[in-house]
Amino acid sequence: MSRYSELKTQAEGKTKAKQGEARINPLFLLICFAMIVGGGIGAAGLAPAPQLGADMCRTDQPLAASTVVLVDATDPFTEAQHRQATQDLKKIVEDVPRSGKLTLLFLQGDRAYDLQERVSQCNPMPSASNPVNILLHSVRRERAKWLATFGKEVEGAVDKLDEAPRGETSPIAEALQVLPLRTDFHGQVANRRLILVSDLMQRSAGGSFYTLNSAGAAQAVLTAAGRPDLTGVRVDLMLLQRPEQTARQTAIAIPAWCGWLKARGASAVTVNGGACPAPRETV
Repeated sequence: MSRYSELKTQAEGKTKAKQGEARINPLFLLICFAMIVGGGIGAAGLAPAPQLGADMCRTDQPLAASTVVLVDATDPFTEAQHRQATQDLKKIVEDVPRSGKLTLLFLQGDRAYDLQERVSQCNPMPSASNPVNILLHSVRRERAKWLATFGKEVEGAVDKLDEAPRGETSPIAEALQVLPLRTDFHGQVANRRLILVSDLMQRSAGGSFYTLNSAGAAQAVLTAAGRPDLTGVRVDLMLLQRPEQTARQTAIAIPAWCGWLKARGASAVTVNGGACPAPRETV
């Protein structure tokens, strides 16, 4: 091969190499962009799948978040209360964080220390407050299926409220003593939330809110009934209105519960999503 032919061949080879690079570079850039937007999808895909138990909670790491909904079913629910409870619980289900657990308990009859567990399951999928990447549509579909299944379980449990046995007492404070003893609601769970669905009219051996005339006396009844350790627990009171007891609920029950829960260590207490009102001493 002449020197001219050799140089021509080398030049043609370099030209083809550059053309190849020009073809590869856009694809390479697209892959890099997808990885950046996806937040490391490739690495996530290589990670081992989480180990889940029968309750859909991870068994390879401690429980990080737990929400307990305690429904006071010692008194009958009106149709409006039943409808409101269903709507509120649906939103609660949607807000359960990923790998967080939701437990639905009923206080029935006079059995303060024998709460009826209706649902207790973790959310294995991202929550509404922590959405997934836009590229992971399959994860969204899986979460939608989980919400549909779990939501139906919760709704089915609420539908059975009318079947719950009633009692002569409403030992609500006594029932709360059981919660810190649960393995999914003890102090080692970092993020704990308690939602109490009740008319808040405590009625047990230690006293009855129906006969008291001050929030201070009512809080003393709660203290005598129990001293559960609720340190760090966020508490939401979902008040069931009793028209015939509105004055007592407002002036006695709500301030007493707010004061008692804060004394038990609750990190925050809300009533129907709002702040606790200032106490009023008499009705």
